Amino acid sequence: LVECGATVIAGLETVGDPSTLAAIVRTARPLVFSLDLRAGRPMRAWPGVDPDPIAIADAALDVGVDRVLVLDVARVG
Repeated sequence: LVECGATVIAGLETVGDPSTLAAIVRTARPLVFSLDLRAGRPMRAWPGVDPDPIAIADAALDVGVDRVLVLDVARVG
């Protein structure tokens, strides 16, 4: 689908760590990282990364994601 112009979204809820996200970046471009929050708190912690939303977004950008989408599931519905 990427060849057809689709954008891949990889979410914090399913991506276990920055190295996994980096592997996805190498295979799918453009890549959007979804910073999945619940009431302002990250839905998952990444090893070696401060559990602050800004720190997680910075780590995602450091491995090469093209954009960050912030999604707070407490506000969805």
